[in-house]
Amino acid sequence: MLGGFPAEVYSSPSQIDALAAFFDPANSYDSRDLDYSNSVNMTLYSNSYYIHPLARMKISYQRFALELGTPLTHERLHYRRGTLDTLARQTVFLPKATFRFRNVWKGGLRSINCNIRFEQERTLLLDRINFRDDSKPLIVKLGNPDLKPKAMTSLGFSYYDATGPKNASYNIAGNFFYHHRDIAQSLIYDPITGVSTYRPMNISGAYRATPNLAPTAPSTRSAIGPGMPIPEQISTTPRTTPCWRMPSRAAPTP
Repeated sequence: MLGGFPAEVYSSPSQIDALAAFFDPANSYDSRDLDYSNSVNMTLYSNSYYIHPLARMKISYQRFALELGTPLTHERLHYRRGTLDTLARQTVFLPKATFRFRNVWKGGLRSINCNIRFEQERTLLLDRINFRDDSKPLIVKLGNPDLKPKAMTSLGFSYYDATGPKNASYNIAGNFFYHHRDIAQSLIYDPITGVSTYRPMNISGAYRATPNLAPTAPSTRSAIGPGMPIPEQISTTPRTTPCWRMPSRAAPTP
């Protein structure tokens, strides 16, 4: 049990089947998958520079960059299990994009970095087969041909400052991940028959945030050496992940 729900809720049907076949050879299946993928990637960027305060020389860095990816994938799957023998295909186009910005000043002693990324991940064709597996009396597993690809946006930010006394510095950073679409296992339990029905479905709203603070204080005496900084880091990771449980069918009222 995880968070009050069976472990199957957190896994896709293909993962459950793989585990079942591994521990129970009588429950094995045959799947043959063939993928073709093509992608055209483009990057637009601009460089800048700052003057190093000691070396008095120009240090070049990438000011901003825009990356675009256009992957096109065709997948073919031959799946055989018991009386089920099916051939499935899917062609997916899942563009992705990343934008990065960086600015450096004070001779490299201060800098700021920002980035935003949008990416998608195709759904396993094995999870999209329209099948019904009721080989076990109390467990029914269904496929979902309407599953959509996963989609996520991530944001990143960091600020670095090393203008403190005796080269003291600190770094503030944070990341945020939001899942527009993900895949979870729905569970319908019938209290009359005792049958549990599992079916994958698209969900949204999961997110994760990771703020981070890392100050570095100067020290004249340390095991590292005279004048070497001793870093201290503080971080925390709040997160939430929705888990969907379909309502049970109520027993009829006498």
